[in-house]
Amino acid sequence: RSFDEGRGEWLLSARRSNLDTVLDLANEDRGEPGYTDMYGRLGYQITDTLALTGSALRFDDDLELNDTDFEETAVATYRDAYYWLRLDYETGPDLHGSVVLARSELDSDRSGSVDQPGIASGELTDQRRFSIESVQTDWSLARNESLAFAFGAEWRHMDGRYDYRDHADYDVLFATPGAPEDPSRDRI
Repeated sequence: RSFDEGRGEWLLSARRSNLDTVLDLANEDRGEPGYTDMYGRLGYQITDTLALTGSALRFDDDLELNDTDFEETAVATYRDAYYWLRLDYETGPDLHGSVVLARSELDSDRSGSVDQPGIASGELTDQRRFSIESVQTDWSLARNESLAFAFGAEWRHMDGRYDYRDHADYDVLFATPGAPEDPSRDRI
């Protein structure tokens, strides 16, 4: 949609999954999967040569699963968000340029458990947090039909944290390649 006599524009979009409803209708008690995502953009032509656009995109995924007797369960949550601001400069066919500021946030949490009496039991947790900030600029200058220059630069900063832990107890050990050899395992 546009506003201010076409100088500005905006867009908004959102979705929600219906997988949980489908499983409810099918009478399946296997868990609750779901996702949502949203996108928004707002742009404005500040002057004849300068335009500014801001955008955001977000994904949310939630998943809970279990087997029919609830001996094994798994939960996963993912949250990804992307934000960027773009400034465009143009003076006709000769000079074009842009500057983009961006941030990404990527988060996930996963956990699971198993409780099979007489066989094995255990738990798993996995948490990840990442962020990325960047600045990027690109420019082009056309001197004539046969000579043009293009140049740009980019800077990025990334930060992350990863936490993982699992614990398992085995009541039965098998003498097969790749099978656990100890009755208990801890990983951090």
